[in-house]
Amino acid sequence: MCGNCRLRKFKLIGKCRMSNGIVLPPLVVRATAPTYSPVPAGAAWPAPIPAMVFAAQQRERNIYYSQGLWREMIIKITEEQGFYIKNGVLTAGFTPAMARDMVTMPFADNYICLNPNMSPAQALNYASFNLANASTQQPTGFSGGVLTPVAALGHFLLGKGRAAETNINSLGLNLSSTKIPMLEAALAAAPIGRTVITLDKVPYDTSSDSWMTSSWLGNITLKIEGAITRQDNGRLTFSGEARAYNDIYDANPSTFRSAVGENATSVLAVIEKYLNATPYEIAIKGANVIFIER
Repeated sequence: MCGNCRLRKFKLIGKCRMSNGIVLPPLVVRATAPTYSPVPAGAAWPAPIPAMVFAAQQRERNIYYSQGLWREMIIKITEEQGFYIKNGVLTAGFTPAMARDMVTMPFADNYICLNPNMSPAQALNYASFNLANASTQQPTGFSGGVLTPVAALGHFLLGKGRAAETNINSLGLNLSSTKIPMLEAALAAAPIGRTVITLDKVPYDTSSDSWMTSSWLGNITLKIEGAITRQDNGRLTFSGEARAYNDIYDANPSTFRSAVGENATSVLAVIEKYLNATPYEIAIKGANVIFIER
């Protein structure tokens, strides 16, 4: 975690600055880390069924995930997993939290893609009660919402390299207002009249618009097409669209280190190695309309 951050059982003072300069919102400040509700003592026998306890804990984590507190939950479940890592080696398998979340989150996020009016809380509830269908009902789609950063990670760990997809209009990009150097150069060079342009292989840092998108997608490559109209008085308009080339997800360690800290990143690195996690292609579909008037 960066030098400005002081993490004490989930208590964070200050903000975290990612390696690319973008400032993340602070983690939720609490006196202690979120904990699970105590298991009811009940009768002396039978003891609580472990599967029911783990499912109940999953539903409690879902509340935080649905509120966009995915960084807090990643820190929590990696801290739990860390007790089973010795000298950089996973010694006793996965904690129930890690195992369940890395399946539930991709399933729930894909469910939102199939049901766009579904809230994150509703999708997580559905996924939690239908985990048996997770492996059979996925092609994997990413909604671009609050579940996607962990969904993308879970697919990296368990998806065996299967391709995924998202839509460019779900990424929170503001291409009409964010200055893009290659497009700015074309606007400056356009003569009076109407000029049709095609700009290929345009680099774009998604952190310019959305820290959450940058946490799982990072830099993308665009193709921009449209027309520039410059008037005699110097005023101009650009009307066009941008499409994105497919991207490769590889759980960039520097991005996660900035978002969740060194300890969580180290635990994830051990898990990635143990599972032989596989980078995968993300197809970014659709076109984002760009309109500029100056």
